[in-house]
Amino acid sequence: MASNVRSTLAFNSTIVEMFTRRVECGYKEETMEGNSFQQAVTASPATMTFTIVDVLSIDTAAAAVGVSDPRTLRNWATGNQNLRQRALVRLTVVFQIVQELQSVLSDLQVRQWFTTINPTLNYRSVLRVLDEDPIEMTAPQLLRYATEFAAQVQAGTAAVRAGDQTIGR
Repeated sequence: MASNVRSTLAFNSTIVEMFTRRVECGYKEETMEGNSFQQAVTASPATMTFTIVDVLSIDTAAAAVGVSDPRTLRNWATGNQNLRQRALVRLTVVFQIVQELQSVLSDLQVRQWFTTINPTLNYRSVLRVLDEDPIEMTAPQLLRYATEFAAQVQAGTAAVRAGDQTIGR
């Protein structure tokens, strides 16, 4: 058990170092402006991995991209492990979803979007859909759903703002 604790602490320390290095290398959230497609096309696997881990947490991010060991994400982020094509596709899809949702939701709300049982998805969570269904089949559905959800939240936010302005007059 003591070795597991040491291993976990060492891994957490490595994650902190990765994010520190990201900041030192000049990574800035502002560089990720634009829509999720543009961001996914121009982002490196390391940047996508950093973003996903930062928003979703290491365990949720690992589940979302389909890896059993969260340390794999550290290897992707540091370039110590090449991604197979299927893993890169899944990483990119999850990154695009995160970017769409992050434009209108907090990080906690994005995590909840991935983990909450959803009637639109046949009463499964997004994580479960990603785990059970082929990414080639689910990617368009999930991206469309995330985009529509973000638009609904945005429209609701705009409506609330407009209502507040009307009430204030």
